[in-house]
Amino acid sequence: MTGRSEPRNRRLLCLHIIGSLEIGGAEMTLCKLIETTDPKIINHVVISLLPPESLQHRIKATGARIVSLNMARNRLTLTDICRLAKLIKKINPDLVHTWMYISDIIGGLATRLAGTFPVIFSIRHGSFKGDKARTVLLAKITAWLSHLIPQRIIACSTASAKLHIKTGYAADRVQIIPNGFTIKDISSLRGKLRAHLGVNQSAILIGMIGRYVPAKDHNCFIKAAALVKKQFSQAEFVLCGAGVEKNNHSLVSVIDAAGLANCCHLLGNQAEIDWILADLNFLVSSSSSEAFANVIGEAMAAGIPCVATNVGDSAHIVGNTGIIVPPDEHEPLAQGMLQMLQKTSAELAEMGMQAQKRIVQMFSLPAVARCYEKMYFEVANVRRSKR
Repeated sequence: MTGRSEPRNRRLLCLHIIGSLEIGGAEMTLCKLIETTDPKIINHVVISLLPPESLQHRIKATGARIVSLNMARNRLTLTDICRLAKLIKKINPDLVHTWMYISDIIGGLATRLAGTFPVIFSIRHGSFKGDKARTVLLAKITAWLSHLIPQRIIACSTASAKLHIKTGYAADRVQIIPNGFTIKDISSLRGKLRAHLGVNQSAILIGMIGRYVPAKDHNCFIKAAALVKKQFSQAEFVLCGAGVEKNNHSLVSVIDAAGLANCCHLLGNQAEIDWILADLNFLVSSSSSEAFANVIGEAMAAGIPCVATNVGDSAHIVGNTGIIVPPDEHEPLAQGMLQMLQKTSAELAEMGMQAQKRIVQMFSLPAVARCYEKMYFEVANVRRSKR
């Protein structure tokens, strides 16, 4: 890496610190951001605290460098922070962007130990409902550090910003930059999911995509699906995400109890979801807690209408292109799904087109990337001006 005496017109070196590169909202946002920002002006380096996993290949394909600390999960030592500080000092970035609580804490402290590099925190939680005490504690620790370390705190949604300011985050440093999406033509993928499942063209495919955690409320979805099945016998339910597998006995028992064993398809974690979206009649987000639901944006960008619970910024994302229902109640969720099923294929297609237009107008990935680029240069230039 080059030294600090270089001319200031070189590319900005942005160092990202994140827990891992497994498939998740923050991880996908970082991946898409690196893929979309202008490589002529920004050079990205990613430090993964844990082994990097799934998304490392996509990020490496951009030319970005990835380094893993291979830390032990759920165990932090002073040695780890010192190792990270030494690595930051060696890389000598123009700024450090940390992603989510544990990375904000570890990365923030290590960066301060390494020198005077500007730091950006990221917050992506929309509610602490159902969270473990450890998560809430980490948020409170990060809130205290937010007054001491970062120059900016990026929230992915209005709901996330409000929650964290209320928790004690430095309000004057919070900036909202939503997640971004690119419009996709997935028509060439149609039929792949149906062939994989072995269902015919008359089957109605309703999807839910999300990892198996309480906030996604799979139980609510399954209970709603049971009500839908009674009125639409041809309905099939497609679920995927980390932990959404046949060996998940808790989930399978709920499905069995609802009488849906023969029409619920558990596909597990999927690195790519376009082939799943392509055959869905519509997508359902049954979450009891969200900040900014990436999967809703991905579905809309692909022209798939959504039924979503009114949590986080989901209603704002969907607008009038889908159906919004209250969270935590399976009967309203079922009614929303039934309302969608009563629409003709032409009406669903029109809703999908309107969903795509809304993404272009409000959540375009190139526009979001430009917001990050502008923010990175603003933060980095404060440091450069002091040299």
